[in-house]
Formats: sequence, C-alpha cells, structure tokens
Amino acid sequence: MAYLGWNRSNVGPCPCKDCEERYPACHDQCGKFREFRKEIDRKRIAEQTARESSDILSESKKRAIWRKQRYNRSKTFRRLADR
Repeated sequence: MAYLGWNRSNVGPCPCKDCEERYPACHDQCGKFREFRKEIDRKRIAEQTARESSDILSESKKRAIWRKQRYNRSKTFRRLADR
C-alpha cells in the first residue's frame, strides 16, 4: 500500500505532498501548511480535552464502586457479628 501523506489526526493529506512550490524549510512561510497545522493542533487539543474529562469521569466511577464495595463489606461484617 502506498503512503498517501495522511497524518495521525485524520485531517487529510499534507498539502506539501506533490507541492510544486516546495523548497527546504518552506513550512515557515507556507500559508497552506499553516492552515493545515492549525487544524491538526485544534483536533489534538479537542482530543486531549476529551481524554482528560473521561479520565476524571472514570476516576469518579472507580471511587463510587469502591465506596459501594466498602459499604457491602461492612454490612457483611455486621451480619456476621450479629450471629
């Protein structure tokens, strides 16, 4: 399978691929590449934010499960103590 110049953020192919105006270090002045890079950065930040919020949510779920397990254990110990 041939490499199509796609990046990891699934923004699309890099505008540098098959560019007629390409020269060494042209990323500094290329407007097409700047727009492409802004889109990649925007998606990366959105993914990072979503990942952080899901991590916080999973931590709170873990704490809730732990609390429920602790409560259930204490009920079991109380029942055994009453015998």
